[in-house]
Amino acid sequence: MEQDVAALSRRRFPVFTSERGGTASLVTGATGFFGAALVAALLERSADEVVCLVRAPDEERARKRLLTHLDRHVPQVRGQFGRLTALAGDVTDEHLGLSGAALTALTARIGRIFHAAADVNGSLPYAALRAGNVRATLHLCDLAARSGADLHHISTTAARTDAADGIPLEHLPSGYARSKWMAEQAVAAYRRSLPAARVLIHQLGALSAHTASGVSNPADFRWLFLRACLDLRAAPLMEGGLCWLPVDCAAAAVAAVALAPDADAAGLPDPLPVTATGAVPWHDVFSWLRQDGHRLGVVSPDGWWRRLDARLRTGQDEHLLALAALAPALPAARARGDAAVWRALAALAAPETPFDRPRLRRSLRALACAP
Repeated sequence: MEQDVAALSRRRFPVFTSERGGTASLVTGATGFFGAALVAALLERSADEVVCLVRAPDEERARKRLLTHLDRHVPQVRGQFGRLTALAGDVTDEHLGLSGAALTALTARIGRIFHAAADVNGSLPYAALRAGNVRATLHLCDLAARSGADLHHISTTAARTDAADGIPLEHLPSGYARSKWMAEQAVAAYRRSLPAARVLIHQLGALSAHTASGVSNPADFRWLFLRACLDLRAAPLMEGGLCWLPVDCAAAAVAAVALAPDADAAGLPDPLPVTATGAVPWHDVFSWLRQDGHRLGVVSPDGWWRRLDARLRTGQDEHLLALAALAPALPAARARGDAAVWRALAALAAPETPFDRPRLRRSLRALACAP
């Protein structure tokens, strides 16, 4: 990391010399959980074309992969898929996996870049995530510099640190958090190099299922934990709560800020925290589950982990194995969102949507977790 920080201080970005003419939005990571919701939000809030860079051998298979993913996650915008363009590419490549002609055409076509692609893995070291999270971000900064497009970098509260200077390794325990922090430093270096560019970092907190479809991220630690509670028919005694923001609410916030012509006058902070302002106490979450017919006993945290270990010795449930592969710690509420930020976002027609019992029920139904 130290070498990467030093390299950023010496890095030079391309200089944009032409008038910006493009209006399309470029989205990376559109086949991810948040990326799908973001594409839907852009289609709903703008009449502009949305171009998605998709990892695939060719454009036909890129489009098929993109539409299959969107059809599952955001079927409510199926009628607007005609405004989507899929490009087969790779954000880890210096030229984004595009030919010279295709990259030139893309540069002239776009007015906004939403970089949501990332390698999300809490167990891998920084070195293994550097290409997908740090170098890829630099490549999108280069594209923004060449095109003059606004750059919206999708980050995470995991990269948040109170350290005033230096490399805050003690505040960033995982390789993933360190790689996202370094990606933010890359964006900051780009902003310093081209101060006239419009650049904003969006730090997302924990995201729950889409309000309309009920589709969630099945690999999310909190979902893995809740599903394990249902399988074990046991809920541990826990303090704190579930600090979750519906993914479509977060996507609407990012899209609203990017598309509003007067968003800069709203006084929003940078990085922009896009996180829930409140946490639902775990006691309430477990009560909702019981009221909906799920059998949940009460055990100590140590007893809960022992039950999980015992279950794993008798079966190979995929989601239980995924949970056991993570650190033996129960999910805790993250830093809460800023109410003033959400008031400003509400003025841009992107109010906060609270996570509640009906949304939990819909999500469990989508995951086929019936009582």
